[in-house]
Amino acid sequence: MGKIIEWLKDVNTNGKVIVAVVVIIAFAFYPDSFLKLFDKPDSNPSPAPANHYSAQGNQINAPITATNGGSVSGVHIGDTHHHGLSMDDAMKLAEKLAAEKGEQDAQLIKSLQDTIQALTQQNPQQYDIQQAFDRLAQGDTTQAEAIFTAVAEEAKQAGQAANSKEAEALRHLGSLAFLHDTQKALTAYQRSTELDPDNWDGWNNLGHLYRRIGELENAENAYTTVQKLSLQQGDRTGEAVAYGNLGNVYETRGELDRAVEYYEQSLALNRELGRKEGMAAQYGNLGIVYRIRGELDRAVEYYERSLALNRELGRKEGMANQYGNLGIVYRIRGELDRAVEYYEQSLALNRELGRKEGMANQYGNLGIVYRIRGELDRAVEYYERSLAIEKELGRKEGMANQYGNLGNGYRTGGELDRAVEYHERLLA
Repeated sequence: MGKIIEWLKDVNTNGKVIVAVVVIIAFAFYPDSFLKLFDKPDSNPSPAPANHYSAQGNQINAPITATNGGSVSGVHIGDTHHHGLSMDDAMKLAEKLAAEKGEQDAQLIKSLQDTIQALTQQNPQQYDIQQAFDRLAQGDTTQAEAIFTAVAEEAKQAGQAANSKEAEALRHLGSLAFLHDTQKALTAYQRSTELDPDNWDGWNNLGHLYRRIGELENAENAYTTVQKLSLQQGDRTGEAVAYGNLGNVYETRGELDRAVEYYEQSLALNRELGRKEGMAAQYGNLGIVYRIRGELDRAVEYYERSLALNRELGRKEGMANQYGNLGIVYRIRGELDRAVEYYEQSLALNRELGRKEGMANQYGNLGIVYRIRGELDRAVEYYERSLAIEKELGRKEGMANQYGNLGNGYRTGGELDRAVEYHERLLA
């Protein structure tokens, strides 16, 4: 759908008129075939990053355990004073920031945790650290970004000897900008990898950004660099991360056999390392591939394995993803009551976590089930809820999906004028 919209943006005014006429004719004479073009059976987004990944639950595998120990004293977060900002405190704030933006990538959350801890270590006489934390607690990263921009610039002025410090500051800047400004994050990570090419975390997040903007070859190169660096450094965790992310690239390309190969390599390494969060991510990824292939029993098996591990780890984001994925399978099977049960469990967790993107997905999925059941009023209600969130988030593809779903709902109810109105909005 996103590709159709992007193509239409390039069509001139006359061309859009012609397309609109063709759409209306197709809608009038071949409604069933036409509707299939716009029905969105899986409202779950992509691991992507920003949502940016190919399906909800397609979590990019990455280390979530902090590597830096200790705590820093004298930091306030919001209205609460923390005499020591522990790793757990930093992780909770990182998870909160990521959840508010619909991000679920474990490595991004780990990068944010490192950034938050690094922020406490900056000179409070030079920077207003307290204000930066107050704003972070409200989801505003601008003050923290400004601090790391200044740190990077100061290091740059110091010359080559300070390259490592500048690269570190740019990685912190990139992790914050990742949440809301793709180009700013991309520029920061590109420069950081130039200054410190041996840091695989920088390459990994750079790969995520390339995937977000659809530059799959660049993403593959970045993830391959992660793999090579990890092998050179004897870092098996980094190797497992690289295999999982390469699998994401091949899945996006539709090369499912190669995707499975990489996911299984990542799964084997994570199992060997005892990294249950990595195992959960790869079980989810394998489930998605088998669902795409139509092997629904195997898909359910892998989703349930992922769900069990996420439940054991207390990772509610992962649980929400797998409930949503299981709902999709049961909807495909026609077991609509079970589909609703799983969608509602996913919705409840996403609401609890404040994950608006996840809420929008499940409202859309519930709308589809109610339309299939013929409960058109309820279907429209859920589509409208999803659309409202998509508008709030500025997610154009999500908005387009719900315009299409609303058009389908009104067409099924015999309100053809309203159906055409929503399909025209989709093409606008």
